[in-house]
Amino acid sequence: MYVRARATTIGATAAGFAGAVTLAVGLAALAASTFALADAPTAISPAAMQALNVVSNDFFVPLEVGAVACLAGYGVAIVWTRALPPWLGWVAIVLAIASAIPPLFFFAGTVLLVWLVIVSVLMCVREFRSAASPVPAT
Repeated sequence: MYVRARATTIGATAAGFAGAVTLAVGLAALAASTFALADAPTAISPAAMQALNVVSNDFFVPLEVGAVACLAGYGVAIVWTRALPPWLGWVAIVLAIASAIPPLFFFAGTVLLVWLVIVSVLMCVREFRSAASPVPAT
């Protein structure tokens, strides 16, 4: 909402939001498959454990697609709107490109977490400052 309120077009922010939702659903599904694998190792057959292991190991595709869409969408929106420092947008675009390359996805995903914390803090600080500024009398 922070960037979308300042955007002239909602396409980039919508892509970023769709990517964030895809990333969150992918993380939840990955966590569920990993939990199912570790929950009751003696209650399921070895073939079922092998299938769960393959699903858990290969579940990076939704994470990768979500990260690319989230970073590219919000990166473009930040560069266009200047709602946040433009360098954050450019970093997001570079991370989106790196996330699209499977061997670099682990590194880009780790930096994505740092990027999200920085963006969250900056948005909170800017909202706090704008809420704390006095409203001029009319």
